[in-house]
Amino acid sequence: MHSGRTRKKRDAKAPVASKTKREASGANLGETAYLILYRKIIDLSLHPGSTVSEPELSTMLGLTRASIRSAMLRLTQEKLVTPIVRQGYLISPLTIKDSLDIAQIRLLVEPHVAFLAAGRLSNDDFLPFRTAYSTGYFDEASLGQFLKANRALKLMLARATGNERFEKMMAEIVDAVERYTRLSFMTLPNMSRSLWTGFVDLTNALVEGNAEAAEAILRTQVEVGRENVTRALLSRPEIISRSLEVPSGAGRRRN
Repeated sequence: MHSGRTRKKRDAKAPVASKTKREASGANLGETAYLILYRKIIDLSLHPGSTVSEPELSTMLGLTRASIRSAMLRLTQEKLVTPIVRQGYLISPLTIKDSLDIAQIRLLVEPHVAFLAAGRLSNDDFLPFRTAYSTGYFDEASLGQFLKANRALKLMLARATGNERFEKMMAEIVDAVERYTRLSFMTLPNMSRSLWTGFVDLTNALVEGNAEAAEAILRTQVEVGRENVTRALLSRPEIISRSLEVPSGAGRRRN
């Protein structure tokens, strides 16, 4: 009798355990889809301004439509895609306004991070990044490696401040600007030499503990990056050929 009751209790719990496993599996697939699609948007593999559908992405990644839908919901919340009724999703376009908004945030955060990190790092801390900066970039693969090293460098500076929130903020900022950085690097003349010079100057200031110099160097780098991105965007045919709207009443004579 007791054995039968025990078996019934176990049998009753079995479907719940099975459902939990299915839910965990679905969550893992959704996370996998999100990470892949996030990277494809950031590295411009999914072209800004293009539209994609769930069936298309499911076939592309070999994942279920449910996992794709879960991923796209997260990407929608992060403003990287916009749902379009009966069409799928619009990959967020690159715009001058968005690039300037990101640059404004960078100017508030990155120079201050450099100021706080000054004197807290040694030459050895920068050794892992020297090869990437001294080599620069010359094709898509090397550009990807450089940007990966650049991201790691910025996160190291943020950690050096001792403020954990700076690291999270820096990760979001670097990821947000990467699409624009890639565009400028692919559009404008190669900037490897100036990137190496900037790296050396910043490293020296940080290691020497010269907070004011480190802050000024990083501010200048952000400002130069902002101007390069604007130049790259303005060189795009879709921007150059776009007609301008004249504000209503622009030709009225003022008294």
